[in-house]
Amino acid sequence: MPQSIPFTDWVYDAWDQLVLDKGAKLSFAERYAGWRALYERCYIDGKWTIPVHDAELVTSLGFYQGWETRSFQDSRDRVRELLDHPDFAQLSRWESHDWVAKEATATFLCGDTGHALGQLRRCLETRGHGELVLLRASLYMLLEALGPDHVPSEGLVALVADVIAAHPGRKRLAKSVRTANTTSELQDALDRSYVRPNGPITR
Repeated sequence: MPQSIPFTDWVYDAWDQLVLDKGAKLSFAERYAGWRALYERCYIDGKWTIPVHDAELVTSLGFYQGWETRSFQDSRDRVRELLDHPDFAQLSRWESHDWVAKEATATFLCGDTGHALGQLRRCLETRGHGELVLLRASLYMLLEALGPDHVPSEGLVALVADVIAAHPGRKRLAKSVRTANTTSELQDALDRSYVRPNGPITR
């Protein structure tokens, strides 16, 4: 493995077998069993036994498996374990904000919407260059999980509007989305907020 990749060989190899090539052909049950065996080698008695970048790999797979089965509490718990890794602060700002946003989306779906919206808003207010794309992706995940006809709370609508307003030239769109009645309207507005190199998306 190239030295530039900050993963331990055996952890990466185990993850690789579950995600890439052969992993893509596994059933969910097979993939989950493989992940669980890896997780139990890496997270013992409430503590990580591997470096934080390795823990990211293990956490990522566990998070998305929980999401796939709509076991949002499992997804939330996996990220919270990563946030408690003693070396979490060594991650880049980009990486750490992405994980905080993922924890918030899962927490929202577990019913703690106040905490979730607060975390997502902090990500917006403290974002660095290029981090808006991460927040938009997390909001997409949340809106999709809620379903197209879900009636969003005022807090969620306001957050999406503020995220859109943070995009150059999208103040008018942000103002219009504040009257959205469904999650599909919010998703459409997020689509329209994104500007491609050759111009905005048009629908």
